[in-house]
Amino acid sequence: MAVVVIGAGVAGLAAAGRLAAAGADVVVLEARDRIGGRVHTVHDPTAPIPVDLGAEFLPGPPSAAWALVHAAGIACYESATAQGRARNGSIEPTDDVAGDVYRILDGLDTDTPDRSFAEYLDALPPHAARDEVRALAARFVQGYHAADVDRVGVHWLARVQRAENEVGGARQFHLTAGLGRLVEHLRAALGAQCTVRLNARVTAVRWERHRVEVDVASATHTPLDPVHARMAIVTVPLGVLKAPPGEPGSIRFLPEVPGLAEATSRLAMGPATKIVLVFRHAFWHEATPALGERLATLKFIQSDEPIPTWWTPAPLLAPVLVGWAGGPAARRLAGLDEAELAGLATRSLARILGVDHRLVEEHLLRWYHHDWTRDPFARGAYSYGLVGSDGAAEALARPVEDTLFFAGEAACGDGHFATVEAALRSGRRAAEAVLRQL
Repeated sequence: MAVVVIGAGVAGLAAAGRLAAAGADVVVLEARDRIGGRVHTVHDPTAPIPVDLGAEFLPGPPSAAWALVHAAGIACYESATAQGRARNGSIEPTDDVAGDVYRILDGLDTDTPDRSFAEYLDALPPHAARDEVRALAARFVQGYHAADVDRVGVHWLARVQRAENEVGGARQFHLTAGLGRLVEHLRAALGAQCTVRLNARVTAVRWERHRVEVDVASATHTPLDPVHARMAIVTVPLGVLKAPPGEPGSIRFLPEVPGLAEATSRLAMGPATKIVLVFRHAFWHEATPALGERLATLKFIQSDEPIPTWWTPAPLLAPVLVGWAGGPAARRLAGLDEAELAGLATRSLARILGVDHRLVEEHLLRWYHHDWTRDPFARGAYSYGLVGSDGAAEALARPVEDTLFFAGEAACGDGHFATVEAALRSGRRAAEAVLRQL
């Protein structure tokens, strides 16, 4: 075997597809019983729309993800962008305040010494940002980036903001059939020359220059025959790379990979909690007509609730609301079982809508949730850069003895992190590096 790809998420499938297209013999090893990694779309006939338990949004043109969706003829629609803040049972528009937050983020640079975003906000003069704007900026970074404002670096945020502006900025898209449709397209493009093995859990990678032996176990922890290849592309999430030896999902590298521990130590895996509530019908139109009319066009709602951020399928009309907590807010929810989380979500939503909690529960049809932090093959939602993380992603992606290649959203670099776009770019880049060796 020429190449073994570890992980069948977007990065792994993108890498394998490029290699297979060039005629290389490839095997993809995936620990789960499905492909997609942190893209996980559920198709439930009782739900009005596909449910994305993981990644959901795609950036607009000129992104690589958009180009792939367009070339594949996958149906999509542009997300609404209007925002509001819940206060005292009503939702007030906050697009003006959100604009002030984006101006703060667009003003970040890498010319001054790196520091945490919390320190940056504290140092802003009073005329530069009102207290409300500072608080919302901190909430945004915590929620959107699943980051701790006391740890995330300003340099990292500045690079990410520039990268996002380059790939469509605020424009985001949903795939009509869910983001899993993109994963299916990547899998179909592999052809017969590439083998994808599910329930193949990699436990160790033994390597020397141009020679790799991968230890594999089954879903029941039974050792399987090792996989031999000339090179390996490792696309597992940052949380798995940082997992201590012996932890579920961890992978040993024998010998240790030079520079791997140092590069990953400057990056962190952010926690996030996402819960999708599906209702029998959009009861809020009857309970609070004025609010219901606003929800038809509103996309994001911010609040002070334990589950602080909510979004709608707008402009698609469906009785579905998505609750989200990122960073410290998600950490406070750790340990809750699914029923407890669902109860907390419905209570949060009732207060946001200004209705009786029993009304929300009465109309709740079902909920969906996947705990990515407890998932041994993810160990978090997605990555972010700590203070002093300059060059960490690039160091992680640097080929090791032209034998080991690392890819995934955390290894993309150029300011692209934590997105399908980053995973796609990173997987393709690793494949090109491998092809130069082959």
